[in-house]
Amino acid sequence: MRIKLSLLAGGCVAALGLLTGCASARGATIGARDVATGDHLEVAGSALAPSVHVGEARVLDTRVNPLVPLRLALKDGTIAVSFARLGRAASEEIDPGSLEPRSTQIGETLREAPSPATGVQRIVLDGNRFLVCWTSGDVEWGHRAMVQMFNGSDGSPRGGPVAISPSSADVIGPPRAITYDGNRVVALYSAMAGSSFQLVAVPIEDAAPLSDAERSARAAAP
Repeated sequence: MRIKLSLLAGGCVAALGLLTGCASARGATIGARDVATGDHLEVAGSALAPSVHVGEARVLDTRVNPLVPLRLALKDGTIAVSFARLGRAASEEIDPGSLEPRSTQIGETLREAPSPATGVQRIVLDGNRFLVCWTSGDVEWGHRAMVQMFNGSDGSPRGGPVAISPSSADVIGPPRAITYDGNRVVALYSAMAGSSFQLVAVPIEDAAPLSDAERSARAAAP
């Protein structure tokens, strides 16, 4: 059985004593309510083939504060990740292709909890497509990070939703994602796995090949 809310709260007390505090999150099921914001999220295509290919995940840190929102940006050919390690601000730059860390910096002590991130994120891609990522699950069985690819022209799904986190990890807060070339995406999430709070990066690609029209649109884009 997955981690229950009482165990998660206990883990916060034991492992996050120096953090800025423990926040509660609403549980959710696919098509019900987003875990972080409570916004209604309609998920189509659950019976379809997977809409994305998910590559090998990489654990970037095992002492992350999962209650501090993740922030991503492109910087000098890398993906810059802002997070919190225990009670201090931290940042890491990773290679977008290999997910190998290039540099890590530990900043000042966090004195106030940052504003929460939006629960559902939409990433616009070349070829008139977009990717949506969110957190799904409930307090009894835990939470999974999910993604799904859609057509930008009519909002129809290009396949079914896909879990990008393992069942053994309980995702805390919404995942964040970024594209570095308009086609491939890197998603990150914080999760409790065993006795550690991990920061995990996952590479994602569209499972369906681009149509001729989509390739033409991508080639014509500035």
